[in-house]
Amino acid sequence: LLEENENDGHTKMNLADLRQPCLKIVPACSEHFVDVIKDDNIYYNKDTMDVSLRQTYETEKYIADTILFNLNNKNNVWEFNTQKYKNVGDFELSDEQMQILDVVCKNNISILNGFAGSGKTASTQGLIKMLKDNHKSFLLMSPTGRAAKVLHENTNEPASTIHRGLGYVPPNGWGFNEYHKLHTDIVIVDEFSMVDIWLFKKLLDAIDFRFTKLLMIGDNAQLPSVSCGNLLHDFMEVNIIPTVTLNKIFRY
Repeated sequence: LLEENENDGHTKMNLADLRQPCLKIVPACSEHFVDVIKDDNIYYNKDTMDVSLRQTYETEKYIADTILFNLNNKNNVWEFNTQKYKNVGDFELSDEQMQILDVVCKNNISILNGFAGSGKTASTQGLIKMLKDNHKSFLLMSPTGRAAKVLHENTNEPASTIHRGLGYVPPNGWGFNEYHKLHTDIVIVDEFSMVDIWLFKKLLDAIDFRFTKLLMIGDNAQLPSVSCGNLLHDFMEVNIIPTVTLNKIFRY
């Protein structure tokens, strides 16, 4: 039942919601329910009555701990004149769109959120121009091949899936990991709403936040993650990660 719950995109469920179908499916084993919850493979929080697979809980906790620890690293602040990049081709970025350049310069981890047509692409183009002018390296990634192709077409820069960017080659595993970090000044992940907890953990493993920033771009009301977890929505809800939300729609 917990695995089915994850297939539906969730990482946890309430104890009462879990107990009811268990007793319905196997009523003869009802007296063993409490013992099963105590199994090492199950995580149960008595205060919140949340139940999940332990590996899933530990993955979410790792993500939370890693982000909290690296948010306050002020050793990697960029002092750039962001106003130089207000014009992108034939477009002039709005003050709202310009905010993400300042946020990226000042913070290790940041979010650019907005509906389709709100100007995320133009903001990204302005950011890339700033990075190139100041000799900062960057990696553009998306969770799917189609999204990576769109990202490449929109920016005219190389873009890859997260799997390819992290050098994933089955059955050998991940080329970039906790022992072999990515060599870049910033990782930019587009369509972040589609990234699940398992893939995001692999990305965090490969980033050394002493030298590398992370920008997550997406629409928290749009595409769901490939597997379980709703990371972008959760990040927006806790309101800890520096975030720019674009509200004005430019494309109809």
